[in-house]
Amino acid sequence: MYRLGEDMARGRGWALAFGLTAHHYYRGARNPVLAAVGLRAVREALADAG
Repeated sequence: MYRLGEDMARGRGWALAFGLTAHHYYRGARNPVLAAVGLRAVREALADAG
């Protein structure tokens, strides 16, 4: 059984990986809305990590 802290860290890692990938891939003219979603995921994951 996992601890809550381990699950939260895993979720932050997933959000960070998704956000970095999405922002990098979709930035520019490709899809600015998804790029913004990716950037927000990165900011939220880093802010939550403290």
